[in-house]
Amino acid sequence: RSSRPSCSSSDLTLPAATASGNVVSLAMTSSSTLRAKVTKPVRVMFVMSMLNGRALAAGRKTAADEIIQLAGGVNAIDGYDGYKPVNDEAIVAAKPDVVLSIDRGKDSLTSEAVFAHPAFALTPVAANKAFISMEGLYLLGFGPRTATAARDLSVKLYPALAPEVLRRTRTCPRLKAAECQRNPVSTQRSNQRRSRSTSRWTRR
Repeated sequence: RSSRPSCSSSDLTLPAATASGNVVSLAMTSSSTLRAKVTKPVRVMFVMSMLNGRALAAGRKTAADEIIQLAGGVNAIDGYDGYKPVNDEAIVAAKPDVVLSIDRGKDSLTSEAVFAHPAFALTPVAANKAFISMEGLYLLGFGPRTATAARDLSVKLYPALAPEVLRRTRTCPRLKAAECQRNPVSTQRSNQRRSRSTSRWTRR
């Protein structure tokens, strides 16, 4: 009998708090793994909105600054604290690689608006067509989902480093991180077998 770890039947009855804790632990481990592989951090500018052509950007000591750091990036705006409008010269001087924003419905900042902006047009943002928008509470809420939000942002910032992290994360979300990392393939196969068994039971 193989001694390799796999999802056992007891995983189906894990308490909600335990399962949630394992997911958070795995997300944190995945983010740490990805950050360790980063050799050149991406310069990220978080833009809340654009008003009369001026970007409202996040500086230090903000939730945006914290999540950027957790995801392995660098805040391109480091000359002030809080959120402030920045002029064109400041945008060009910041040299952002990526613009990060949040989904605010009809008031959401769009990639088209960013790329067409005369200042951003002179930065790597426009050259790379690099724009990321995520759900606001998920990204900046700093609650139980923060670890997975940081992981997801990391994947978007560093897509070339992401495949291994995603493979480890998606194999068995209810197992402890260490178990999934030791043998993610066998874990995934066990999950698939259990899923097929559950489907057959439902049809009866």
